[in-house]
Amino acid sequence: MEPRISSVTIFVDDLSRSFAFYRRLFEIPHEQMVIHEDHVAFFFENDLSLVLLENVGAKASQMMLTHAAEFADDVDAILQRVVAAGGQVVQWPEKDASSYAALFEDPDGHLWEAIAWI
Repeated sequence: MEPRISSVTIFVDDLSRSFAFYRRLFEIPHEQMVIHEDHVAFFFENDLSLVLLENVGAKASQMMLTHAAEFADDVDAILQRVVAAGGQVVQWPEKDASSYAALFEDPDGHLWEAIAWI
């Protein structure tokens, strides 16, 4: 069997708040969402989905999600949307020999990296 990750599920404390954050961040059309009482799924290209599941006592696991941006300006634009949507920038963009990257958190503290390869 060839492994294939098709969905990432994260536990959230406030489904309404997290839904509003990710919907604004991703600017995703309603047709690419499934909304239920205890979870929301966002469907992206290449059969990938992000599911927000209301926390029912699960232990938080530490991980970082990465969004690969096409250009450095895209990283800056993502951070503007993060702040406008209610997230927090953890590390402002830094440039090194191969990348331009920043870190941010969603309202539940899930860590994301926005990176553009130079």
